[in-house]
Amino acid sequence: MSELSLKFKVLLNDKEVDVGEVKFNVIPSETKQTEIKTYTTKELAKLLNTHDDHINLLRKNHAIAGILFGKKYIYSQKEVEIFLDKFKGYDLSNENEISNAVREQKKSSTPGK
Repeated sequence: MSELSLKFKVLLNDKEVDVGEVKFNVIPSETKQTEIKTYTTKELAKLLNTHDDHINLLRKNHAIAGILFGKKYIYSQKEVEIFLDKFKGYDLSNENEISNAVREQKKSSTPGK
């Protein structure tokens, strides 16, 4: 805890006159910082035990969403978890299988189908 003091003065007949002082006890607030875990393409490939090119195929086929920062993509932990849950049990071993899985997911998530 620290103290903040404000002194008030007025100009009276070209002279500064002290008129009072107010003191405040300042209690620092605890700021809760949210840490967002992100992965580069290379980090995500290592995490999923695959190659960078395979992560790029997943992104290009809309199986996982990446965010382009400069010349590199990043992936949030939340997006990785969504991807893993959404495609649990699917064969994503090649571009054709990825495309089929994405198409099937879109059909199953479309209302009325």
